[in-house]
Amino acid sequence: MIRGAVLGRIGGVGLVAVAAIVAMEFWLREGDRRMDAAASLQLQRDQAATLALGSARPLLAAGVTARTVILSDRPFVVPEAAAEWQLLRDGTWAVRRPVPLPSVPGVSELPAFAVALPTSKLAALDATARAALLDFLSVAWRDRPVSLDRLRLQGVDGEDLDRAALLGWLR
Repeated sequence: MIRGAVLGRIGGVGLVAVAAIVAMEFWLREGDRRMDAAASLQLQRDQAATLALGSARPLLAAGVTARTVILSDRPFVVPEAAAEWQLLRDGTWAVRRPVPLPSVPGVSELPAFAVALPTSKLAALDATARAALLDFLSVAWRDRPVSLDRLRLQGVDGEDLDRAALLGWLR
């Protein structure tokens, strides 16, 4: 009888231990799932930031610069531009007309690039869009300082003071 009671207690303790291990396993897996979801969300945010603020990298890799950048109020209105991008409200870019690749090694200067802005007023760009535009312009023009005549506005409201302020932020 004592043996039966002892075996019953050992069996009960064993069942409690197994139940605790199973519960801990579920708890740890749930924690891992939450950490994976958080890491995935952070990766998406990082990729969005890279697209927004590092969007000029393909331009740098293409080995081209522009004599003039024309900021317009909508896409497809600057036919003389060698290439055209559209800056979206969230700071990301859409390629509307790709850059023609240079035929010789080294950096080539093209006559003009066009950038369609998400607003028709240069001063109305929010911080994210302005940062993306500055990143693009920093790569489009490698020489400093950049004169005002190299940044043209077509259909976009802006004063010389607005353009000068924008060019003053180039890195």
